[in-house]
Amino acid sequence: MAAIVSLLLLCVCSCFISVYNAQATISLVPALYIFGDSTVDGGNKLPSGTPYGIDLNTTAPIRWTNGETIADFVAIFLGLPLVPPYIDMSQAGISRMGVNYAFAGCGIMPQTGQNGWSLDGQIEKFNSTLRNNLTKMFSDPDLLQHLKHSIFLFSFGINDYIQLYLPKNSGTLTKLSPDAFAQFLQNELSVGLTTLYGWGARKFLVNNIWPLGCTPWYTNASDPLAICCNETINQLVRPYSNKLPVMLKELQSKLSGAVFSHSNDFEFVVDLKEHPTNYGNMRVLQLLLERKFLLLKLPPFSFHDFQSNILLFFIFFGVQG
Repeated sequence: MAAIVSLLLLCVCSCFISVYNAQATISLVPALYIFGDSTVDGGNKLPSGTPYGIDLNTTAPIRWTNGETIADFVAIFLGLPLVPPYIDMSQAGISRMGVNYAFAGCGIMPQTGQNGWSLDGQIEKFNSTLRNNLTKMFSDPDLLQHLKHSIFLFSFGINDYIQLYLPKNSGTLTKLSPDAFAQFLQNELSVGLTTLYGWGARKFLVNNIWPLGCTPWYTNASDPLAICCNETINQLVRPYSNKLPVMLKELQSKLSGAVFSHSNDFEFVVDLKEHPTNYGNMRVLQLLLERKFLLLKLPPFSFHDFQSNILLFFIFFGVQG
């Protein structure tokens, strides 16, 4: 069994997939193209040091977690290999089964994180793959079929809130209402999805964002022993969660043949926090968490704390959205 981070990331992304160990014996889709931040970064920006990658039993680049990412679990379920990062052109340049464009710390907006790796930057990198690589691998009719049946996975938004909206005095965007900021981000996301549709993409999986107020870098900001969610933060990010399925439904009605799915991370994590025993043997998860804390030389963390701060797994390796 994978360690706690990988296990729970799988749950968050794959609430529509009921069996963790299920893996297709043949590929269910031609390819998986991945866009996003550290939740799905497959090697474009590498972390350093333990405990990153300690449970990743493969030669694949280290992820921003102990093992696999959300995108890796999706690839496994679909019967695909782990997708090579765009930065490794020796593999990405010849891959027929997808490319990973995600980059830790980036966001939907160009000013979030690293220059050139925002949503627009990653889409432009896919365009480069399309023009310089895929057109040489496939005939025009075959390429259309390849794109039509491939999965395009998106996992963005967390860093836009962390960097552009939640900090005090971080810019004019903080003056927007929570609804307006969520709409602002999703307008940009909608443009990106529509651009890919215009190039032939038809099947999209879009991750929602989780309740940031339940993560320890907010709950513990003023009290290291705090075990309660910061509901003020949660209410600031909730509009994004509420609006995303509506936006995707509207896009699907406008773009003929497109199919949009989303993972409801926000409500899933709220339920996970409130009803942890519904999600398996919590004693096992407690032991896994304690092992990670020993490796990190962090203070003891009780099982009660773990239940209250169930989202700790997202960031106890450092705040790297």
